[in-house]
Amino acid sequence: MKRTMGVLFVGLLLGVSLMPGEAQEPVDAEFFEKRIRPILTARCVSCHGPDAQQGNLRLDDASSLKKGGARGAALPANGTLLKAVSYTSSSLLMPPSGKLPADEIALLEQWVKGGAPLPNTKAPTPPKTGGSKKESFDLAQRRQHWAYKQVRRPLEPPMDKSGIDSFVLAKLQKSGIKMAPEADKRTLIRRVTLDLTGLPPTPGEIAAFLADKSPGAYEKVIDRLLASPAYGERWARHWLDLVRYAESMGHEIDFDIPEAFQYRDYVIRALNADVPYDQFLTEQLAGDLLPTPRYDKVTGRNESLTATGFVWLGEGKHSPVDIKQEQADRIDNQIDVIGKAMLGQTLACARCHDHKFDPIPTKDYYGLYGVLRSSRFQLTSSDGPATFGKPAAEIAKIRAGIDKRALSESWKASLAALPAEKLKAELLGLNRKSGGVSDFLLTQWTPSGAAMQTLAEPGELILSGNPQKPVLALAPRTMAHSALGGRRQEGALRSPTFTIDKDFIHVNVAGQKGKLRIIVESFQVIRDPLYGFLGHTIDNPEPQWRTINLRMVKGRRAYVELTDSARDNFSNGNLSDTNKGHDGWIRCEGAVLSASNVPPGGNSPYPIPLVAEPVKQNLSTTLDHWASNSLTTSDAPALEVLDMLLRKGVLETKLLADVSTQIAAIDSALPAPTRILAMADGDGEDEKVFLRGNHKAAGPTAPRLQLALCGTESTPVSGVTGSGRLELAKRIASPQHPLTARVIVNRLWHHHFGRGIVPTTDDFGHMGEKPTHPELLDYLASELVAKNWSLKAMHKLILTSATYKQRSDVAPTATAIKTDPTNKLLWRMNVRRLEGEAIRDSLLALSGRLDSTLYGPPVNTYLTEFSEGRGRPGQGPLDGNGRRSIYLSVRRNFLSPWLQSFDFPTPFTCIGRRSVSNVPAQALALMNGAFVRQQAEVWATRLLKEQPNATPEQRITWLYENAFGRPASTEELKNALEFVAPPAPASGGEKQVWADLCHVLLNVKEFIFIK
Repeated sequence: MKRTMGVLFVGLLLGVSLMPGEAQEPVDAEFFEKRIRPILTARCVSCHGPDAQQGNLRLDDASSLKKGGARGAALPANGTLLKAVSYTSSSLLMPPSGKLPADEIALLEQWVKGGAPLPNTKAPTPPKTGGSKKESFDLAQRRQHWAYKQVRRPLEPPMDKSGIDSFVLAKLQKSGIKMAPEADKRTLIRRVTLDLTGLPPTPGEIAAFLADKSPGAYEKVIDRLLASPAYGERWARHWLDLVRYAESMGHEIDFDIPEAFQYRDYVIRALNADVPYDQFLTEQLAGDLLPTPRYDKVTGRNESLTATGFVWLGEGKHSPVDIKQEQADRIDNQIDVIGKAMLGQTLACARCHDHKFDPIPTKDYYGLYGVLRSSRFQLTSSDGPATFGKPAAEIAKIRAGIDKRALSESWKASLAALPAEKLKAELLGLNRKSGGVSDFLLTQWTPSGAAMQTLAEPGELILSGNPQKPVLALAPRTMAHSALGGRRQEGALRSPTFTIDKDFIHVNVAGQKGKLRIIVESFQVIRDPLYGFLGHTIDNPEPQWRTINLRMVKGRRAYVELTDSARDNFSNGNLSDTNKGHDGWIRCEGAVLSASNVPPGGNSPYPIPLVAEPVKQNLSTTLDHWASNSLTTSDAPALEVLDMLLRKGVLETKLLADVSTQIAAIDSALPAPTRILAMADGDGEDEKVFLRGNHKAAGPTAPRLQLALCGTESTPVSGVTGSGRLELAKRIASPQHPLTARVIVNRLWHHHFGRGIVPTTDDFGHMGEKPTHPELLDYLASELVAKNWSLKAMHKLILTSATYKQRSDVAPTATAIKTDPTNKLLWRMNVRRLEGEAIRDSLLALSGRLDSTLYGPPVNTYLTEFSEGRGRPGQGPLDGNGRRSIYLSVRRNFLSPWLQSFDFPTPFTCIGRRSVSNVPAQALALMNGAFVRQQAEVWATRLLKEQPNATPEQRITWLYENAFGRPASTEELKNALEFVAPPAPASGGEKQVWADLCHVLLNVKEFIFIK
C-alpha cells in the first residue's frame, strides 16, 4: 500500500460540512396516539367512526384508515385525507363546518409524510356494558398484562451455570442452540472498559490484565472501572438522554435554561457515589421535600435539592399567546418524561382520552398534572449548612449582642436634639406605605434559599454591613427582609397561589438589585414583547407600592415572587454569569389585589397639625419598650416613624459601626452562592380533566395521587397539603411497584448488550415488545432490590456473567440461523457501534488531548457555517478544550453537528434507545471532519514524543495497541510499514507521514465498534 493512497483516502472529498438536523419529534405510533388520534376524534369520527362511515371511510380504526374510502386511499401524501383538510379541492372540503386550524393541518401533514405510522397492537377488548356501543375502560383486565404484575423472584433453571446464565442457557437449550465460548482477554478488557467508561483501555491496563493469572483478575478490572470517575461521566450521558437534558429552551430565541449543567454534574456524582436507585429517583421527584436531604461530602452542597432540576429541562416558548396552553404543553412533557424514564409507560397518551391500550385513565394523567402544577420553579442556592450555617450563626450572635439600651438612649438623645420643624417635615412627608395591609399574610408565604427563611419581627434591626450607614431597617411590623442574616446570602419568597380576579396588584417593596415577579400559570420566561410587565427590578431603598396592571392575565392562577437578586432567570446567548456574589436585598410588607390602580395609602401616623414634643415623647416611649423587649401592637406607628428616621440617617448610629463592620467581614468571607435550578412546593391544587385535551373545556376534578398505575386509585389524599410529590416519589420508588425495578435493570441490559430484554425500553405497555427472557428480567429486578438498589452491583452481576463474556465472532449454526437469526436469545455477544460521544472521547484519549477535569459549565459547541439562527451561541473550540463530550454545550437549536452524525438524539422527550444508523455522514465525519484530522495530527505528535527512538515496527505496534487494544497482524504491519516508508512528503515531513497513518487507523471500523 502506498502512502499516496492513504493521502487520497483522507482527502477523497473536499470540504463536506455536516449540517445539524432539524429538531423534530419522531413520527411513530406514539406520535399518532398523542398528536393525531385526538384530532381525528374531535374533528372526524362523528361522521367517519363506529356509528357512521360517510363515503365508506372510517378514521378511528387502523385497518380502515389504511383501506381508505369510496373516494380512494386516505393516507398517501396525495390521498384524500390531506386533500380534504387542506381545502385545495372545492369538491372535497372536510370538515364541512370549517377548515382546521393551521397547526392541526401541519401535524396531519407531518404524520402522513412520515409514513402515517399506526399502532400495531390492539387494545385489550373489554366487555360491552348495557348494550352501549362505547367500550368501557376495564382497569382490572388491562392490568393482566405481564408488566403490571408484581415482581416475583423466579427459581433458577437447573443448568450448568447459575444466576443470569441459567435463564439464558435454558432458552438456548430449548431452541437447540449452544452458547458461544468466552472471548479472549484483550477483547474482554476493551469491551468492558468502553462499556463502563466510554474510553478505550490503555496499553498499560491491557498488559496488567494479561499478566494477572489470578481467578479474580477480570473482577478486579470491573471493580477498578466502577470506581473510576469516568464511569459516572459515561453512564450519566445515558440518563441525560432519558430526561431530555439540554441547556437551552429551543423555540425561536433558544433562551438559556439557567444552571442546567448543575443537574448534569449531580447525575455524574450520584452515579459515581452509587446512590441507591430508589433514592436517586426520590431525590429527583421530591429532593426539596426530604426531611433529611443528602449533602455532598466534598462540597457540602444539597444534592437532593439539585436533583429536582430535571423537571425544568424541557422545551419552552418565550412569548406564548395562550399562557395556559403553554403550561399544559410543558407539564405534558414532564409527565411524558417521568412516565417513560421511570416507569416505561406512555402516560402522555392519556392527555386527551383514556389510554387506548394501557391501564392509564385520563384521570391519572390529570392527577399527575395536579402534582406538577402544584410545584414551582426556583433558581436557588444548593450551598448547605457547612457553607452558610456557621457564618449565619456568627451574625445572629453579633446581632443578639447589640446593646439595645445604649442604642435607645442614643436615639432618644438624637430625637431630643432634633429641631421641631425638621421632625414635622419628615412626618408630613411620610405616607404610610403599608400599615400592615395585605391580602396574603406573610406568614403564609413560602421561603427558599438562606436569606428569607425567617421573617423580621416588629422591632428587629436589619443592618447593612456599611459602617457609614449601618441601618437598613427597623421592622415596624412583621415583614420580609433578605438582609436579616447578612447581605451575601440569597433567597426568595413566594406568596400563596391566587386567582387574578381584579385588574391590579399592589406590592409593598423596597430593595437594592431585587426582583419582583408575578408568576402566572407557572410561566417563567417573563420578557417582552408580551410578558415583560410581570417583572420589575427593585432598586428603591424607600418602601413604596409597585402597581402592576394584570388585565391581560385576568382569571389566571398566579403567585408573587420576590428575590434579592435582579438576575433574569432566562436570557439569550451564552449562560449568564449568575454565580458572582451580590449585595442585593429586598423588603416586603405585603401585596393587595385591587380594582383600582391607586395603591393603598394613609396619612401620617400622627394627627395634623403636628405637635413635635408629644410625638417625641411617644417615640421615646416606644424606644423604651424596644430596649426592654416589651413592644406591643400599639407601638407600630412609632416604629414606622423610627424606621424612616433611621433609614434617612436622622438618628445617630455610630454605636452600630463596629457591629456593622464585623458583619461585613463575615459577609465578605462567604463564597459566591452555587446556584441551581430546582423545584419548590406550592399550594396543593387538583386539576380538572381537560376534555379532549382542551384546557378551555374543563371536566371533572382529578384528585392528585389517586393513581391506578400506582395501585392507589382508591387511596384518599388526606394529609397531603402540598403538591404530593414526596408521596408520589415513595410510590414510584417502592420495591412493590411492578415497573420501577424492571425498567432500570432493562436499561442496564440494553446498554451492555445493545438490546434490552424488553426491546422497547421506554414502553413496557401493550404497545411495547414482550420480554425475550421474562424470568431473567424479574430475577434482575429482584436482585436490584436485594442489593439495596445498587446499580454498580447490577453492573458487576451482568458483566461477570458468561452471557456477557461470550465471543461475538462465532459463525452461526444452521439452527441458530433458522431459530434465532437476530440473536434475541443471546447465543453470542452482539457487536455494537459506539455512540458519538464515546467515539469523540476515544479520539481525545488516543491523542493525549483528553482533559479529565470533572464537572463545571459547558464548553461551547463547535458549529459549522451552516449552523445559523437567532440565539446562535459563540463559537466553541474545535476540540472542545479537550473536555469529555458530556461537558459540551447542549443547545436545542444548535446541537453538535459532529455528534448528530452519529445519532445524538434531539432532546425533546425521553430517549432510552438511540437510533443506530450507518450513513455516509459518519464516514465523512471520520474522513473529512476537521476535528478528526486535528486529533490525528495531535496523536502523531504524541507518538513521536513518547516513542522518539522507536523503530517503525514499534511505533505501528504502539498505535494498534492504543487504538484497538491489540498488536497489528502480520499483514497489517506489512501494509503500515509500506505506508510510512520513505520518502517523506515535502510538506510536514515525518510527522505528516505518521499523522496520515493515524488518520487511516481512525477510519478502521474496529475503532468505532465493540466486539
